[in-house]
Amino acid sequence: MCSYREKKAEPQELLQLDGYTVDYTDPQPGLEGGRAFFNAVKEGDTVIFASDDEQDRILWVQAMYRATGQSHKPVPPTQVQKLNAKGGNVPQLDAPISQFWSIDLSCQEKRMGEKV
Repeated sequence: MCSYREKKAEPQELLQLDGYTVDYTDPQPGLEGGRAFFNAVKEGDTVIFASDDEQDRILWVQAMYRATGQSHKPVPPTQVQKLNAKGGNVPQLDAPISQFWSIDLSCQEKRMGEKV
């Protein structure tokens, strides 16, 4: 996963996704850069990402899920609410938060096809 500055070809930051688990997360008060949040967790280290809308968040979580190779498939919160209303057994999605990063992913949409 790379973070790029606008109109720059070289990444500002690089995050290897190996060993991380990606999932949806609740809104993060005080963080700027988006309205829909998701995170990547590895050994107690949490990186929080933000996107502008729910559809972008779903696409990013799906792409990162495929890149990490994790066994747990993230379920969008709207589907979790529907499953709970029907009596489904859905685990609680809590994780310790030791670090917050907010990255504007809108400039990376065209790069999603590239190998991470």
